[in-house]
Amino acid sequence: MMKKYLSLLCTSLMAGILLASCSIDPSESSGKNSEESKPISTPTAEQSLYDVFECDFSDSIGVAQHEREYEFADRAKYDSQQPQKSVNVTVNGITYQGTWSMTQYSGCNYYPVHTYNADGVSFAVDESGRLTSYWYGRSDLQNIKTKDECVAVARDFISDKIDLSQYEMTVETDEERKLYDITFRKFIDKIPTADAASVCIAYSGELYSYSSWMLGRVSTNMTVSETMIKDVRASVYEKMETIYENAKKHYSKIEYSEELLQITTLKDGRNAFVSIMEVDCIESHSEYDEVISERVEFVIPLK
Repeated sequence: MMKKYLSLLCTSLMAGILLASCSIDPSESSGKNSEESKPISTPTAEQSLYDVFECDFSDSIGVAQHEREYEFADRAKYDSQQPQKSVNVTVNGITYQGTWSMTQYSGCNYYPVHTYNADGVSFAVDESGRLTSYWYGRSDLQNIKTKDECVAVARDFISDKIDLSQYEMTVETDEERKLYDITFRKFIDKIPTADAASVCIAYSGELYSYSSWMLGRVSTNMTVSETMIKDVRASVYEKMETIYENAKKHYSKIEYSEELLQITTLKDGRNAFVSIMEVDCIESHSEYDEVISERVEFVIPLK
C-alpha cells in the first residue's frame, strides 16, 4: 500500500526582508543555484577541507545539536554609531523626510540599515546614507506600460547605484499583483553572490518597491572551480552529520538537500560561501511518514 505523507511545516529561519516588497530576499530566491534543490548524497571528496560555521537555524528539531557559531553583523564597528533621527532622500524626483523607525542587520549584510517612515512611504539607508530599500506599495493601473518599458524603468532606477555590466538581470511576473520583479545579481564563475537588488515595477511603470543586499560589497577577486564546490559541499555534509548525529537516534531517517549556495564577503574582508540546507527528519509509521523539516544556514570562509 502506498504510504500517505504528513508534513509538519516549520517556520523559516532566514532573516526577514528589510521592508515589505513584492519579492523575497534575492539571496533566497533568484540567487539559488540554477539546478533544482536535490538530496545530498555522501560526498566522496576529501573531508574537512573547509571550516564550516553554523550561523542560523529554525530550531524545529529539538534533539539536533545546534549552536550559533557565526554572526554576519560587524557589531564592534557599527553598534556604537547612532542613526540620525530624521533623514531626507530623493526618489524619482520626490524628496521624502523620514523619521527613524528601527535599525537592523539583514541577510548577509555585515553593516546595519536604518529604516525611516515618511508620508506613507518607507525607506532605509546604510551607514553612509545610501538608499538600500524603498517601499511605495501602490500604483495607478489606468495607464499600462509594456513589459520592456517597465524593465527600462528598473534599469534606469538602478543604473546610478551599480555598474549594470557586472550584474545579471532576471525578470519575474506577478500577474495577480500586476508587478514585475526585476532582480540584478552579481555572479562569480556562474555562482550567485549575495550582491543583489530587487526592483519591483508596477504594470503602470511606477516604482513599487526596491530592496538591496550587499550591493557593490562582494569582492569578485576570486575564481571558483568544480573541485572547490565539491570540497565545500563535502565539508558542509560533514558538519551536518555532526549536528544531526543525536537526531538520527530518534528518527527513522534524515534527509538533507541543498537549497542555496552563494558567495558573500565577510566583515573581515574574506570571501565565503553561504550554504542553506533543508533537513527532513522522517518518522515512519505503518500507513504514513511523519516529516519534520527545518533549514540551517552555514558560512564557509575561504582560506
